[in-house]
Amino acid sequence: MSETPGTHMLAPKLLICSVDGGWFGIGTDWVETVCPRASVSEQMIRVAGRRPQPFVVFQGQPALVAELRSVVGLEGNDDNDREHYVLVRTGHMVVAVPVDSCVGIRTVDLHGRAPVPSRVVRDGGMPIGHLVELDGRMLMVLDPTRLLDASERGLWKTAVRRAEATKRRLAKLDSLWTEIRQQPSANAIRSYASLCSRSGRTGTAAAARALLTHLSGNADAGDGQGNVIRQLLDYSEQKRSGRMVVDGNGSGEAHLELIDGRLVNVRLADRHGRAALAQLLATPCRSAEFVEVEASIPLPATGTSTAAVLIEALESVPADRRKRRGNAA
Repeated sequence: MSETPGTHMLAPKLLICSVDGGWFGIGTDWVETVCPRASVSEQMIRVAGRRPQPFVVFQGQPALVAELRSVVGLEGNDDNDREHYVLVRTGHMVVAVPVDSCVGIRTVDLHGRAPVPSRVVRDGGMPIGHLVELDGRMLMVLDPTRLLDASERGLWKTAVRRAEATKRRLAKLDSLWTEIRQQPSANAIRSYASLCSRSGRTGTAAAARALLTHLSGNADAGDGQGNVIRQLLDYSEQKRSGRMVVDGNGSGEAHLELIDGRLVNVRLADRHGRAALAQLLATPCRSAEFVEVEASIPLPATGTSTAAVLIEALESVPADRRKRRGNAA
């Protein structure tokens, strides 16, 4: 890819994006992809004496964040509420531009239009290459080579190291979760909780630690939920098949079906599956009865363990109730 800004700035096809109602255009030759904000891992580089520099990790690669309101000198909110990132490649680096939405790709003839004079953009301090009219609105056409200043570019190597560490951590998380789904152990759940906490997945970490308390036998039965979890873990270890009926203390009876120790279905009122289990674990329970039956259907060896199902359900339980149960259960 050529790195001559003038060539790219005259590219007729522009990706038009909206930020706080303003339109910005980026030459499609520069754009790597557009991704939802929820699909990336967001991190921060902190250096003494300067403001933190955010960056995101997409498909294992880092991208330093350039928030347009800041780089064009406008006051207002940062990118906290932006829904998408436009990933723009400039040289060996990738820059993530937070946007509210993508309007579409438009052909805009920039030939013959004078670029914004450098004195207007403070000698290259702002990334505006052209100001044009499009559909009766002002369109700022960005020059990607000026999205980051020299000090921000100097943090690229740090972002690469952080991204590599994140990639290794996510790979380890996937490996541990596969182990927990198949043959759960206290050590695997403990390591999984620790890595989830370091990765910002606090809800999952709390759910894994709550289960670990019951798995280690250090929990009190409390108001009943702890006893239900403990029994399910025992039945899982013993590979028992049957139906567990739990009095939900006002929410009705819950019916939990197990085959070879695996929790395969939960019914509570009009709810089924994980939603029913989460509701059961979030409310006090009076009693539980287990009726053993022969397994009616075989399960594949790759099925999900009861421990993994419980972690996913506990993650859906409100934190205050999970904490109360974790202390008392």
